[in-house]
Amino acid sequence: MEVLEGAGHPDLNAVLASLKTADLETQGLKKNKTLTYQSTLGEKLEMTYRPDRLKAYGRIDGTPLDFENWAGGAVYESPYLRVKDGVMDVEDGTEGYWVFFRDGQPVYELLNEKND
Repeated sequence: MEVLEGAGHPDLNAVLASLKTADLETQGLKKNKTLTYQSTLGEKLEMTYRPDRLKAYGRIDGTPLDFENWAGGAVYESPYLRVKDGVMDVEDGTEGYWVFFRDGQPVYELLNEKND
């Protein structure tokens, strides 16, 4: 998945034109479980599956990615969503909630209610 800036893509035709410049190479999948993606901005992303690890080995333009310290230890982090230590935190700066599991069941709590 690639995210494009809205300012540079005023309509669907502009989005599709940009996406045509991207390239996904799958030839390395069988040999060494590697995918290579050339982004619309020309960045080269390589991801290699590692069956002995939870996270893949990745590089952007040849620079290794440090997934062990990615997003402050979170699985995912953005201004509105963070997933870390088994808890998903969703907020917009005004309202928000947590989703986590207790006894194998999902629990939804408003941000100001979580006391675990």
